[in-house]
Amino acid sequence: METMTKKTLILGAAAFALLLPLGSRLSAKTPDIWNCDFTGTWTEDGKNMGPFTWKIKWDGEDDKWKVTGTSKDDLGTATTTGTCGAKNCSFKQTYTSGELKNSIYYWSGTYIDADGKTEDTLIETFKGTWGDAPADRKNGGNWQAKAVCKAG
Repeated sequence: METMTKKTLILGAAAFALLLPLGSRLSAKTPDIWNCDFTGTWTEDGKNMGPFTWKIKWDGEDDKWKVTGTSKDDLGTATTTGTCGAKNCSFKQTYTSGELKNSIYYWSGTYIDADGKTEDTLIETFKGTWGDAPADRKNGGNWQAKAVCKAG
């Protein structure tokens, strides 16, 4: 009986030891989906063009993200798609309404973590450039934004 109890204790301890690292990894895992509300401003040829908003979903893991959503500014609404990784992003913006309907613009930028991060909320500060061609994302102007993201 004593041998059986020792074996049970040893097996239980071994199972606990094997599961502990897995549990630690699972609890520390970053969510795979974030829903982000961006508020920002943009310029064209050095002139402030006013505010914009983006409602963007980030879907991915390991700092490789697919980005999809909608955007709005004084010139219309648009769909926004792109990718982010290693704190660098590239977006394609296609206007679906307004003065620029069917126009396509390309944005690139970098971001840093801002204060206020919790387990289910991220706050990021972005800055970058935009243009009218995938190869030239700088010929239009600059942009900056703050994103508040909630785990989705």
